[in-house]
Amino acid sequence: MLNVQKFRNKQKRVIAVGLALLLFAGAALYADDAGAFLKELTLPALLQRVAERGPVARMQQLEILKSDTALKKESSAYTPKIAAGYEGKDTRNPNIPATMLQGTRAFSDTYFLSFSKQFRTGTTLEVKGYDARVDNNLGERPEDKGTLLENFGSPPLHTSGIQVTLGQELLRNYFGFQGKLNEQIAKNESERKRNQLEYELAQILVGAMNQYWQFALAEEQKKAAEALLQNAGQIRNLTVQKAGLGLAEYYEVSQWSALEQTARIDVENTGVQREEQRLALLRLLDMPPETNITLDGKNGIPLLLSDTLPADLNLEKDTESALERRPDLRNLELQLASAKTALKLAESQLLPSLAVQGTYDSRNFGRHAALGPGANRGVYPESTIRLQLEVPLWDEGALADRRDANLSIQQMEIQKADAIRQARDEIRVAHEQLLAAHRSLSRMKDALMHSERMYAGIVGDYRTGRMQAESVKSALDAVIQARLGMAQARIAFNMALARYDLLCYRLFERNGIDLEAALKRHGKSD
Repeated sequence: MLNVQKFRNKQKRVIAVGLALLLFAGAALYADDAGAFLKELTLPALLQRVAERGPVARMQQLEILKSDTALKKESSAYTPKIAAGYEGKDTRNPNIPATMLQGTRAFSDTYFLSFSKQFRTGTTLEVKGYDARVDNNLGERPEDKGTLLENFGSPPLHTSGIQVTLGQELLRNYFGFQGKLNEQIAKNESERKRNQLEYELAQILVGAMNQYWQFALAEEQKKAAEALLQNAGQIRNLTVQKAGLGLAEYYEVSQWSALEQTARIDVENTGVQREEQRLALLRLLDMPPETNITLDGKNGIPLLLSDTLPADLNLEKDTESALERRPDLRNLELQLASAKTALKLAESQLLPSLAVQGTYDSRNFGRHAALGPGANRGVYPESTIRLQLEVPLWDEGALADRRDANLSIQQMEIQKADAIRQARDEIRVAHEQLLAAHRSLSRMKDALMHSERMYAGIVGDYRTGRMQAESVKSALDAVIQARLGMAQARIAFNMALARYDLLCYRLFERNGIDLEAALKRHGKSD
């Protein structure tokens, strides 16, 4: 018994160790995958990962998959239907002369199975098979015995058959005209919703790039604060040496000590800001929070910032292409088309309705052996035709629908013209902002180069006693500000480029993102 208990304890320990190793191996593989992805990071890869694995982007993609709901609901009217049922009826009649030949009680039972479908041509079809039993108590009552009524008694009557019904609207909804119009409106609405969600997804990707660059800016701010701290410490030590030689005053040492402490505070604050941006970026990339990301040279991830203008930048061509491809403008086209379709639908409501319907019923009495001479087959079909004309008189609702449809068309035409003009203006302004940002970037490069040269020269003169501490501090501040200005100008240029690509709606194409493939990975229409 003791050996068995020891074996079980040992088995539990082995299982626990095995599970721990599996979890550790899985975490290690996940970390290795994240590390490999970050080291080989490119801007298209960043956007592709955000599109495929980012929480906000994934929710948006799942929302896109629901964009065809209205169209599917509109098409549901043409779904075939199967029905089955039973109907039982028990009728009690008073014992009066008027019901003498009917009996005081009548019974009927009907079982049926039917198939029905409405076609896009406006045709309705129903095929129904049924079996019915009809019976009464005529001649079966005690008071009927020995009377003439006893001779009128009969066994239950069974009938069965196949009933086929066809219907068609010939005027108002001739051959499914209204159904086709409603389906086209639903199709336009589904496409409009999908376009809008795709445009919002593009904005999410631009936001992802901005988040990445915000992390880069926070990293640069932290580096600038660390550089300021390092330089302040070096100048303080140098000032201490000069004060010992009588070449500087001790209050200058206090000045640099105060600057050093201020720099330490900046390092801590920028470190917290960098950590906040790092976690936000990892959350966007769907990576574990312990993933280490830096932008420090070969050991870090690429900065993914461009300093050059696109070679294919052409305002006129980009504008014309954007007017054809931008989802918001295409949506206005769809809304205008839907408004024109709604006008046709409203006008059709003013037409008369002419409906024709025909029914054929096979009515088989074959289960009755004696129906009479020449009735051996027992089939006595029944045919019915129905024609109905309905004319609307002074239908104020239909007239109001037609008026509103005309007004909607005029409104959409005004909105479309204004949106096209606004889009042209937006692209032109974005183009000018892009060029201005590129010029600012070039100027900040020159400013940084001159600031670093000036700082190196002033520090050299300060060592020999030819410059005051205030000059060194001013030069150091100029270098730090130039570095931050350079980082901000570079990020501003790339943000302007991303905004220009978004307004021209070429973000997916320029970065090699297959939107349809990304959508298929996250869901499927059932």
